[in-house]
Amino acid sequence: MTDDSVYVGTGPTLTAVDAADGSERWTVETDRFLTGSPVVRGDTVYATNDALFALDGGVATEPSGWPMPGGNPTRTNHWPA
Repeated sequence: MTDDSVYVGTGPTLTAVDAADGSERWTVETDRFLTGSPVVRGDTVYATNDALFALDGGVATEPSGWPMPGGNPTRTNHWPA
C-alpha cells in the first residue's frame, strides 16, 4: 500500500486499487500465479512468480522481469504478449 493505492495479487493477476474510493486503477495478468505479496518501493511495485517483476506503480506498463530459478538474475522480458 502507498498513500493513494493498494496493490493486490490474486492468482496470476496484480491489481492497483485507489485507496480512497476502491476503484480499480489498473490490472496486469501474468503467465503464472503470483507468489507472496506485492512490495512497493518508491514508485515501483514488485511482484513474483517464477520471475521478479517491476512495474510503475502509477500506470501499468509492460514490466521488466528477471528469472529467479537457480538464482540467475539475467534480465529478460518475461511477460506474456
